[in-house]
This record gives sequence, C-alpha cells and structure tokens, in this order.
Amino acid sequence: MGLIPGSDKGLTMLSITGYKAIDFSDELGTLEAQMNPQKFGMKYSITWGGTGSASTNQGQGSNGGGGAQGESSMPPTFSGYQEASMDELELIADATGIVPISDGLASFITTDPPSIVGYIEELKRITYDWVGDTHGPPYIKIMWGEIIPSEHNDSSAATSGVFKGVLESLEVDYELFSLKGIPVRAKIKLKLKAVIDPAARATTTNSSPDLTHFIDIKYGDNLSKICKDIYGSPEFVTQIAKINNLPSIYALKPGMKLRFPPLDKASR
Repeated sequence: MGLIPGSDKGLTMLSITGYKAIDFSDELGTLEAQMNPQKFGMKYSITWGGTGSASTNQGQGSNGGGGAQGESSMPPTFSGYQEASMDELELIADATGIVPISDGLASFITTDPPSIVGYIEELKRITYDWVGDTHGPPYIKIMWGEIIPSEHNDSSAATSGVFKGVLESLEVDYELFSLKGIPVRAKIKLKLKAVIDPAARATTTNSSPDLTHFIDIKYGDNLSKICKDIYGSPEFVTQIAKINNLPSIYALKPGMKLRFPPLDKASR
C-alpha cells in the first residue's frame, strides 16, 4: 500500500494484488487505486430453513382467519452461513489531470496523450484474465489500512485491512473520451467473493463452511475426508461430486481443482 504526501501521516491508498495460487503466493502484480473508493460495501448472509406449522391449543389466529385453526407457524431454523462478499467496491481512473497520478501509476495512466487504457488492462490482468498455470482466474487480495473487513464471517478470525477472494464481476463505465476516442475517465465497479486457502482451513474449521473453498487434489486425498474437514461431516460427498461434475465420489485425480461452496444440512 502506498502513501500519498500531503499530511504528516500521508494518505494510505487501497491496493489490489493478484495471485496465481489459492494460498496467495506467486504474485501477479499489485495495482493501487488512483483515488480511494467512492463506494464500498460488504455483505454477510445467513441461510435459514423454511418455516412449518405446529399444533397449538390457542385456536384460530388473531388475524381472524390468516391461519388454520389449531396451527401456528414454527420459527425459522438456522442452516448455515454464506460466504462473505465484497458487494460494492467503486473506483475512479482519470487521465484528465484533475486527479493526481502517483509515480506507481505513471506507466498505466498517462496525460500526454491522456489515456487510462493501460490501467484498465492491468486491472483486468491481475483480477480477471485466465492464469494458465492454475487453469482459472487470479486470486485477489484487497488491502486498505484498517477499513477493509476480513473475508471471514467469524470476527475472531478477522485480519484487519485485508480481504481475500475471487472476482465475481468487473464493470467499467467509460465516462469521458479524448478527441481521438481514447478513454480518459472511467468508473470501475468490482464485486468479489471470499475464499480461504487450504492451509488456513485447518485452523478455521469451525467457521470455514461459510466460505467457498477451491481445493487442489493431491495423491491420497479422498472426498469424504475433505468434506469432513470443511463441513464437519462426510455426508456431503455426493453433493460435492455433482457440483464438480465427477462421475463418482471416488473419481479424484491429482491435479484436479474442486469447488466446495457453502452447504447446509438440506443439501445432504
């Protein structure tokens, strides 16, 4: 994270770093925000089971016929946590000269001629483009002082100022162009979904079912054990096999990358 002069302490800028590996190693590059976020929002969701009916001796409900006589609604039951998501991260890229361009961005944003093309291309490279070594898009770390919450729903596992995830969507709204048709200003919107690396899984077993895991299969791995490590039960093996289009729960091969999304008891 860079510091921008202008005060005794300086201004900490948000940074976006892309990685090849799920353990956030093998860095692809880091790109700082030209301006800190215009909008920022996190989403933490809970899944609840459906409501039912239970017998009661209270008779007809007080709504005068809203429910059947002798029945009342059961309260919803907790099913599990969904993975945290960074639902709203809005940034600006500007080559008009109105917004300062730090030394670290000078090679991506130019004023002579004015262009933000390099900035958008670099942002795509470290967040969106295909990584041949790992056969998928990059893993992303967002850092910004102590503002960014952790990717964990378990606050006891929080790491202040860091969010680890993968890109769900990247929107670029071009707002201004030069006379030659080159974009010189854009509003950028990112949405990310949290992930947790396999090494951290062992220390966050109690909270990890709320996160999407991407597991690299190694020799000797079996689906039952991985499901037990993540979900606390091996009974999800059939569901995981379907999610990953496996012909059977035993069809694991070293080098496979399997997806383990949040699941609840109803998925067994």
